[in-house]
Amino acid sequence: MAPAGWLADAGYGQNADFRAALAEREIPYVVGIRGDLTVQPHDAHPAAPAFSGTGRPPVPR
Repeated sequence: MAPAGWLADAGYGQNADFRAALAEREIPYVVGIRGDLTVQPHDAHPAAPAFSGTGRPPVPR
């Protein structure tokens, strides 16, 4: 019998290959992630605010 899904800690959550393999096999999963990881929908298009000319140039959000 196949598992109903997988639960993993942030060590596996930051591993994109692991997550992709589960998704490819259509295995539902919940993984922890580190606080510095950005999560966005697959079709997201990050945009940077306009640069005011002072300070550091803005980065996409």
